Amino acid sequence: MNADFRKALSERVLFFDGGMGTQLQAAGLTSGEAPELWSLTHPEIVTAIHLRYLEAGANILCADTFGVNGLKYPASGAVIAGALVTAAVGCAKEAVRRFEAAHAGDALGKEPHFVALDVGPTGKLMAPFGSLTTDQAVDAFGASVQAAVAAGADLVAVETMNDIAEARAAVLAAHEYAPGMPVCATVVFSDKGWMLNGTDVPAAVTVLSALGVDALGLNCSLGPDKMKRLVPGLCAASCVPVAVSPNAGLPVTVGGVTTYPCGPDAFAREMVEVFDAGARILGGCCGTTPDHIRALRAILADRELTVPFEPKSLPALLAGRLHAVDPADGCQISRVSVGDGDPDDVTEAVLDADDDGAEILLLADADSPEALAAAVEAAQSACPLPLILDADADTAADALRLCSGRAGLLVRGDASAPLTALARRYGAVILGPDDLPGCPD
Repeated sequence: MNADFRKALSERVLFFDGGMGTQLQAAGLTSGEAPELWSLTHPEIVTAIHLRYLEAGANILCADTFGVNGLKYPASGAVIAGALVTAAVGCAKEAVRRFEAAHAGDALGKEPHFVALDVGPTGKLMAPFGSLTTDQAVDAFGASVQAAVAAGADLVAVETMNDIAEARAAVLAAHEYAPGMPVCATVVFSDKGWMLNGTDVPAAVTVLSALGVDALGLNCSLGPDKMKRLVPGLCAASCVPVAVSPNAGLPVTVGGVTTYPCGPDAFAREMVEVFDAGARILGGCCGTTPDHIRALRAILADRELTVPFEPKSLPALLAGRLHAVDPADGCQISRVSVGDGDPDDVTEAVLDADDDGAEILLLADADSPEALAAAVEAAQSACPLPLILDADADTAADALRLCSGRAGLLVRGDASAPLTALARRYGAVILGPDDLPGCPD
């Protein structure tokens, strides 16, 4: 198995597999049955599905771990996340072993093949909309990531995220529990270009790129006919390779049976435009089958797939829950004095700033790290604006971890090594007073 995912991604277009759930349903998975359990109870069926995707031309297999996390399968439970991940990654690795052994002389057999830990949402709402905290989410995802490292996965594929804060937590878990492992993160957009909580494409790209993912993009929810319209803007905004995995159209229920209307040939025709727009990883999500991936490979058979990726520099943008902004553009910045971090006081100040047309909030004068962390929570609950923290590394660390977007760190003079490391860990932007023409004195 070729384990150098980053090298392959820099050199060529790669192909994800397609849907797993619908394939398991076709194999006998019943309504209400957890699909991730089949890696333990029916490993040969799961392995056979992976094999069919490899034979169709997939380069990246997503292990049957979409619903596996430490919240759903805690360490105290009868079945724990680690056991499911180990079994699922094992099924995918066995499929790759068999395929490469059987096709050693074939063109597809010589292509690179990888096994990804598939990380889906926890099913819980992240703060401020729900009670799930950043640390709880990171730990829940970390239970799967840690097991995937031991099982020999090649990358982490964070997918189907509706909340940028949860996507951020999953990426943090990958970095913290598997340092150095490649990460691809895809989120869900409506056909209008918004995530469920209103995050637009530039904001999502800014947050994920700043965290240091190896690829980013979108999957699920839309068919290729609608998803393709978002890809040019996504590719223009992203400084890393873009991944696109649509559904096989929007599901319809006929006679109590859910079906997906976009067949393999129609899917492939629409995906040509996704390829032409610059996507570097193409695949399928709900309702897609090995035939969809086979048709996609066939329609692109005459296209050049071994074009080197040309990375772009990461712009110094900030992002809140909804939008990304360039602080150098003279955005109106409102200063909020944090003090002891009283949530009511911070909320009142933030709402006043929002009413006055603020585009960025500068949180300053915190009495303690706890006060700044509380202020970040209050500010994000009150409004979706990007944040800049005016604090040293020790004071800012916990608060920066809570920032759901891409925050800024204000420094006067040269940034200290701890502050630089903190910014790198959480994807923050280090800014000086000269970088903020809209900042009050």
